[in-house]
Amino acid sequence: MPTLLELLDLQAPEVYHGIPQMPLHGTSMAYTFDEPTAPTRKEAQYFEMFGHRAIWHDGWKAVSFHQRGSSFDDDQWELYHHDTDFSECNDLAETQPEQLQKMVARFWVEAGKYDVLPLDDNGFALRAKIPRPGSPRRRTTFTYYPGMAHLPGAAVPPVMNRAHRITAFVDRAAASDEGVLVSLGNISSGYVLYVKDNRLVYEYNFLGTRYTVTSQTNSRSARPN
Repeated sequence: MPTLLELLDLQAPEVYHGIPQMPLHGTSMAYTFDEPTAPTRKEAQYFEMFGHRAIWHDGWKAVSFHQRGSSFDDDQWELYHHDTDFSECNDLAETQPEQLQKMVARFWVEAGKYDVLPLDDNGFALRAKIPRPGSPRRRTTFTYYPGMAHLPGAAVPPVMNRAHRITAFVDRAAASDEGVLVSLGNISSGYVLYVKDNRLVYEYNFLGTRYTVTSQTNSRSARPN
């Protein structure tokens, strides 16, 4: 995004529709188009996922693997010098404690800047069940219109491991019309509601075990439930 904005000579808005925007992540790479061997202008890059943390800065990288449910203060940090150890084989945390502390302090700065805090080590299931304030998953009503694009899992109704009902109003021009009405999930689990061979089909995949329910009647106009 910073690269595209620079090429188009545009400024990202600081406020959009009355809502203050987060600082843009990343650094423009436009300078590399004319100077492919130029040193990087990026100063730092933070990483965080389910409480696991890392920070890269000026050729150094600090990494912390978090045990879920434990205190973040008890996490052990590792330190690597990428300029001489790109494969991260030599942990320098014990021999370079001051450098490690500088890196950890830089992580907290970046984490605060880019809205990483507070740290959350809950798994995906708990995160989906108890969404954060402002999350679309807190809604109880979702309206979808024809022609809309694919939605990410975080913006769809939270039906995971919950009893749910899908009501679809379908008008078909011919009995041969068929296709998917709604689907959610991936190769490991999820559901799909579709019309095939003039019948309504609901298929549920639970970690590779598939359950299928097929309607017993045919109809050109259907109100499946």
